[in-house]
Amino acid sequence: NNIFEKSQSKLNAHDYSFELGWIYTMEEYRHKHFCESIIAMLLSHIGDEYMVYATTREDNIYIQKALTKFGFIPKGDPFPSNRSDRKEDYNVCLFVRENSKISLL
Repeated sequence: NNIFEKSQSKLNAHDYSFELGWIYTMEEYRHKHFCESIIAMLLSHIGDEYMVYATTREDNIYIQKALTKFGFIPKGDPFPSNRSDRKEDYNVCLFVRENSKISLL
């Protein structure tokens, strides 16, 4: 509920059965589409009847492009992260996948 409220998306968090957690790729392996392969694999294990949400840093354009490739769309407004273990401040964006009948690669 907290993420949906912070983003002011007006969506019901209870409609979303799964969260696609943050994906981190070590720098030397970036731009090799590993992230897309991971997203495809994870989504292939989720039934078509389930809706999924994901969050990502506002400045992480690569992950945002990968998410949109799999039918995720941004909802609501970016909001400040509350992670206290990070040295820098950043905003988080909510993405939702409402239509799970999207082709997976």
